[in-house]
Amino acid sequence: MRRIEAARLHPAIRAAADAGGQGLDLSEFDVAVLAAIAYHQPVTRDGLKEIFGKEISRDLTGRLHARGLIATGPRSPRRGAPYTFVTTGQFLAAFGLESLSDPSKVSAETLRKINEAIAATGFVPDAIAGALASSRSKLITALVPSITNVVYSAMIRAFSNRMRDDGYQILLSETGFDPVDEEKAIAAHLSRRPDAILLTGIHHSPRSRQMLLASGIPVVEVWDYTETPIDCCVGFRHVDTGHAAAEFAAENGHLQAATICAGDERDPPEERLCRAV
Repeated sequence: MRRIEAARLHPAIRAAADAGGQGLDLSEFDVAVLAAIAYHQPVTRDGLKEIFGKEISRDLTGRLHARGLIATGPRSPRRGAPYTFVTTGQFLAAFGLESLSDPSKVSAETLRKINEAIAATGFVPDAIAGALASSRSKLITALVPSITNVVYSAMIRAFSNRMRDDGYQILLSETGFDPVDEEKAIAAHLSRRPDAILLTGIHHSPRSRQMLLASGIPVVEVWDYTETPIDCCVGFRHVDTGHAAAEFAAENGHLQAATICAGDERDPPEERLCRAV
């Protein structure tokens, strides 16, 4: 969280509505702190100190509490789990707003003033804080064995485009074909609190399955099919597909065939044996 001068920060709230005319009896610095809480919520007292470069007095936050403009938010995941500050419905009402996160609920003129003030401060929303407040990170994890394989890269391109249309961004990792490497990638991605996860294949380590089941987020396994998915499976049966391809070839007079295939260490032993035969 970067430090911002109070004089540059408070116009975003001051411009949204005439705070002086709202009967709130707030000083310029009160408004600046209120703006910082609105922008960075849920934010701790130490977080406010990082922004303003000095301690924010309990008297000041007490005034904002007393006017119903802020409330106590969730505990921060930082050491000591300090309480955070968040704005309230009274804050929205005082400044003529319906939402801080949905521009469609803010009048065009108010939104224009807010955007001008945000542009002046160079503000970038704190996605981690937003995820804590809304339980949504707007990130989707995608794990693939290889990003250079055209099959996987084409799938990820289409998947990413579709998710971007719905307001999500993709957090992508290459796992290779070792279940241990996939397990490490799953743990790292889940620590970022994605809203969902896309996995390639259906064979995962017991620890991976445990973590995914405990995460409580949608899990989609692709490129294969199983009756016992972790959550949802979108794929096909490779053995049935092979039979169909062989039958099609035989029906068209191709009775002698040879195959070249790459091994996948995630396959169970019986499938690797079939390939060897």
